[in-house]
Amino acid sequence: MDKLYELSKQDNSNLINSIHLGDWYIHYNKVPIYYKAKGKQAIAILGDFFHIQSPDLTGSDIVKELLNLQSFKDILDYSKYLLGRFVVFYFDSDHSVKIIPDPTATIPICYTSQAGEVFVSSSTHLLKEKFGFSFSKTSLKIKNGAANQQPLPYNLTMFDEVKQVIPNHYFNSNTAHMERFYPVAFLNSQTLDYAVDQTIKVIDNVLPFIVSKKTLSLPLTAGIDSRTVLAFLKKYIDQIPTYTFYSPGDTLDLETAQDIAKDMHFRHQALKRKSLNNQEISFFKDKLDGNHNIRILNNGYTLNESAFKDRSFLAGDVIPLAKSNFGKNLPEKLATSSYLVTKTHNYSRENKKYIKDWLQDVKEQNYISIFDLFFWEYRFGRWLPNNADNYDIWSDPFYLFNNRYLIELWLSVPREQRTKYSFHEEIIEKKWPELLEIPVNPGKKYKNKIFSNQYLFYLGSFGKYYLERLRRHDNSNRTWFSLIQLGIVFWMLLATIKLYERFVKKITSFWISISHISIHYKIQYTSPSLTFRI
Repeated sequence: MDKLYELSKQDNSNLINSIHLGDWYIHYNKVPIYYKAKGKQAIAILGDFFHIQSPDLTGSDIVKELLNLQSFKDILDYSKYLLGRFVVFYFDSDHSVKIIPDPTATIPICYTSQAGEVFVSSSTHLLKEKFGFSFSKTSLKIKNGAANQQPLPYNLTMFDEVKQVIPNHYFNSNTAHMERFYPVAFLNSQTLDYAVDQTIKVIDNVLPFIVSKKTLSLPLTAGIDSRTVLAFLKKYIDQIPTYTFYSPGDTLDLETAQDIAKDMHFRHQALKRKSLNNQEISFFKDKLDGNHNIRILNNGYTLNESAFKDRSFLAGDVIPLAKSNFGKNLPEKLATSSYLVTKTHNYSRENKKYIKDWLQDVKEQNYISIFDLFFWEYRFGRWLPNNADNYDIWSDPFYLFNNRYLIELWLSVPREQRTKYSFHEEIIEKKWPELLEIPVNPGKKYKNKIFSNQYLFYLGSFGKYYLERLRRHDNSNRTWFSLIQLGIVFWMLLATIKLYERFVKKITSFWISISHISIHYKIQYTSPSLTFRI
């Protein structure tokens, strides 16, 4: 779906539609928008969303309720119960506007100030065309140092003049900057069982309304996230078709998905991934200012050429926040810039500076784990909007778990209880337990076993990151890097399958035997300064 919008005090835009609220104009294309004014105040919500407590409320109903609230803080608190992809605009009586993203900022809020005037858009490309911005040298270096079209860090865009709001922040036109509003207090610790039950309650409450208002499909993979979404769809599986992308030599997801569909008795379609040509990729690269992801573009193109063309697809991308993916059960003191940078898949030297800037931004907060907050604001705050932008060209992703109440609920469970897919498995066990009979990511069995230990995961993150960084800077040593990588993998495999324990036992047994012999014969070694008795 086309989710392009612009906001400024100017009534000129290349976008199709516009509304005028106070001193401001919102220009947009096809995305739904709801708005209402009262006196000198106004509220507008752009996007596709549902209220998790009262899912029967329409967009207009929600705008009315928001406008009756007493303060901006109340509006922030209310937005916690909205699920979907949206942007909330609050026009205050002082002629300012505050803009709140959805929990993972899937519709971007990009902003700049030119000649004292504020301009906001979902697209940096629109701002670039309006003002003739040139690409940032720093951003280009960082982008070129990234693997697989990874996003820029923190609030950077491809233009020095433009910044992007990340989750847990809002844009304030008075300051022309994003401002943090979360976290401000400790979360009440919850048990895993409680969080699972509440998640089920929320999704079961809102899902019938989503299904009734949207024509849906479900991409199914070998992973646990899509299977968790599937578990909620048991009673709707006849009206929500499933599919899996595959390419020659890349069929693990397809084979697992087909096994699930066969055993659970529902139809499933294999979609051979189509590829855009170089000219088409170049076109979208320009439209997305270099923030293109070829794999996602090809996925969207494939959908557009299939029977799923006119369907929104349900995505489980947000629920990895319940896994403690970045931190496992590591001590909080290990959440340093040196470690966090290893999770960015970016090998430029400039990248680390912005990770440090982010850490500086959150240094005073100790309300939730830095690992969790970084995963939320960096991984999902930049990676997910980037992917959504790429998908929006062709399709319409809807993130079933994109709700602040749910995210806070998950993060209230201690991290040690959220590792090893425990949260997902508990949901599946209660909603569709037969799905657990089929292995999750069967081709990654040993990798998952290796990284189940948080310290192996920690060391492995550093090893993988710096080896790749070295390889990128010195292609002449590829053979050595490959051998080192092989050695690391072999060592970690030995540790994981516990062969090292046998080795230790044998060494210990041998050492004890030697000790007994030594004691018997009173063997001793003497040096000028030390005497060792074995």
